Amino acid sequence: MHKISINHKTIYISVNKYLFYPYNFLKFEKNDFMKLLLPFLFLPTLLISQSLTVANEPAIGASATLYVCDSNTIDYETVVGNAVSWDYSTISSVNSLTNDITVTDATASPNAASFPNSVKSMNIASSISLFFNNGSGGMSERVSQGFVFSDPSAGDFVITFANDEQQLMTYPFSYGDLLMDNFDGTLETALLPTGPVPAAGAGVATIDGQGTLILPQNSYSNVIRYKLVDTVSATIPLVGVAQLTRKLYEYYDHTVDSLPIFVHLTTTLSSSAINVESTLVLSKEMPQTFSSLSEMDNANIVVYPNPASVSLSINNFDADAYKITNSIGKEVLSGLLNMPKLDISSLDAGNYFVHLISNERTVVKSFIKK
Repeated sequence: MHKISINHKTIYISVNKYLFYPYNFLKFEKNDFMKLLLPFLFLPTLLISQSLTVANEPAIGASATLYVCDSNTIDYETVVGNAVSWDYSTISSVNSLTNDITVTDATASPNAASFPNSVKSMNIASSISLFFNNGSGGMSERVSQGFVFSDPSAGDFVITFANDEQQLMTYPFSYGDLLMDNFDGTLETALLPTGPVPAAGAGVATIDGQGTLILPQNSYSNVIRYKLVDTVSATIPLVGVAQLTRKLYEYYDHTVDSLPIFVHLTTTLSSSAINVESTLVLSKEMPQTFSSLSEMDNANIVVYPNPASVSLSINNFDADAYKITNSIGKEVLSGLLNMPKLDISSLDAGNYFVHLISNERTVVKSFIKK
């Protein structure tokens, strides 16, 4: 019996007796040796799994264009473990739309003042921007100073972790690794005229699976999945407790790209005044089936000017009726929408939501009355 150790795994093999008995040594021919050795020539490749490391972290300037997929796409939350498969071969595209993931210099971001200690910003479409340090100056971890969540209905939410930063991973971060961390800072949004309010929360980051990712054209057999789930809570005047929850799945194959090749992100904002959930699904490969626009075209519906003092105009949506609610959810105006402009002159200055109602759906947009 002979022992071979590869990547901390011990493998026992029975070696042909001809290796040990001199009188039979000549019977062990070259072809026999190669047959014995061949399987083990490939074992290092088979046993080496990918990890997130300083070396393969995306650099500033990295970018990838991915296809926008149906927001109802399953997230495979329960498909975890080693040698698993995530089958997205039949996902639908949203009108062949694409969106970008980019890594930019955090100091050049429009929100740079809120994240003075950040080095990088990873921007996932127009939905969320993550601010962090990683791998610089010998760092052996990725640490987040916060993020900006953009919702077509509710606007931008700037969450900073200035008091206690969020640890997202320690290098190398591999299959089975799990990291739990608390964070503390502030939440700021245009809906809060009083300015930032204290915010705190907790998150769990892990690589919960490795295996095969099946996309419409190809299968990627050496993929790891990074999962981040966190919740930020803040108490907002006149509203009460508001919670913002992120559930992010990133699929990596570093033989293809330093950026994820598939992303599934669900963000939920819940409070007594507003409840919003948005899901963004992005794929490296173009789906072969197509679905019509749903929540994705909400971003194209424009209410302007914002802020406004006398009236609101609405573009790209044919609404039959409307209602306006204030920051605590109380209805203050309503009626049929039979004019090109909506009269808001009677409203007090403050933050409001206009609910545009048609036969098919209701779209909610935020605005500020001057």
